[in-house]
Amino acid sequence: MRGSVPFEEDLVTRQAMFHPSLTQLYEFHDKKAIRISPGIAGLTNNLKARNTDVYFISGGFRQMI
Repeated sequence: MRGSVPFEEDLVTRQAMFHPSLTQLYEFHDKKAIRISPGIAGLTNNLKARNTDVYFISGGFRQMI
């Protein structure tokens, strides 16, 4: 991208190109392994035990968040 199209407009255009069915989503989920950083489960549990809100942030498009 060279900045000629606003990011938001380009994102809408890209998302409009795919419309997976529910079946396709389930198939994708079954085939792709979910990768989680080591220790994240313990960290999340500790934060929740302290009534701390937990948010997951992706650095880009990911198959599963």
